[in-house]
Amino acid sequence: MEQNSSVTRSNVEPYMLGALYGLAVGDALGAPYEFQQRRSYIVSGQMEDSYIFMDEGKPLPAGTWTDDTSNALCLAATLNEKGSLDWKDFAQKLVAWYQNGYMSCIGYCFDIGNATRTALSTYINILDSSGSQRSKAPEFELSGSTKPSSSGNGSLMRLSPIPVFFFYSPAGDALAAAELQSRVTHSSQMCLESCRLATVQLIGFMSTSLGSNPLERKTRVLDPEFLLDGLDPNSLRFETREVTALRMGTWKTKAEEEIKTSGFVIHSHEAALWALWNTSSFEEGMLKLLPLGNDVDTVCAIYGQFAGALYGIDAIPVRWRSKLQKRDILEKEFGTLVRNAINRGHA
Repeated sequence: MEQNSSVTRSNVEPYMLGALYGLAVGDALGAPYEFQQRRSYIVSGQMEDSYIFMDEGKPLPAGTWTDDTSNALCLAATLNEKGSLDWKDFAQKLVAWYQNGYMSCIGYCFDIGNATRTALSTYINILDSSGSQRSKAPEFELSGSTKPSSSGNGSLMRLSPIPVFFFYSPAGDALAAAELQSRVTHSSQMCLESCRLATVQLIGFMSTSLGSNPLERKTRVLDPEFLLDGLDPNSLRFETREVTALRMGTWKTKAEEEIKTSGFVIHSHEAALWALWNTSSFEEGMLKLLPLGNDVDTVCAIYGQFAGALYGIDAIPVRWRSKLQKRDILEKEFGTLVRNAINRGHA
């Protein structure tokens, strides 16, 4: 996109890595508190063992990431291997995660949302019916539910590989890819629009051409009139009033008790933006969200994408980054994705 054509590798790389690792850090920090009641626990500010999910009777070790990061890794792997968003390949990778623990932190799928499970079960039935034809391209049709009641946060939580990979592409291509990756599991209008809006926001946060100061970029990108260069304004005229409200910034002045951290995509998107707007560092915003419970790992993963894109990877505390489990997988897929994105932009 035109506004990013002058953004150099050294300028953008920390923010791309921040958007990716911020997701994993938020996921791992929130996992021990998932499903808990708001402010019913003490947040230590450190990576903690998770007793919410157990592995062979033992708590998951500190730094264990969950389905949010696994799904993002599947998306990154498709982009790395195919050089584009091959949605059928992405769907197959999600199936491999669900069935065989591909890209799982502990070797098997231990956490999955209802909408994702339902969509993947449809793909599995198609694969099973093909028998010996599994080596051929599956006859998939996009199976994400279009029902408003299925507007979960499962496609937003894994999004950041898309704005990273398409950072130098026309903005319309980035938004189309954001929608397509969502449709694999979540096809409701609210999910599609939330992913489109978040893609604009993430690209904007990473765009140092909008200002070297994070506060300046945050203010510009979260202005209701903000548009990426070359983007049709109609792309951000949303059908749903909920996503329109997200764009208009109605969350900016809300009190904590008005912020919800459920698995509903609008609640998750709003909570992440609220924490970003009302704090001035990656750590401060994360610590603002962690006590709020419910689907806090995913809310923190979404916040981590935004805050990592805005502040960069060096702003993510080392005490958190260094504790992430399976860092070899993260480094391979995320590092490769960033290199590929930058090479695409400077080809």
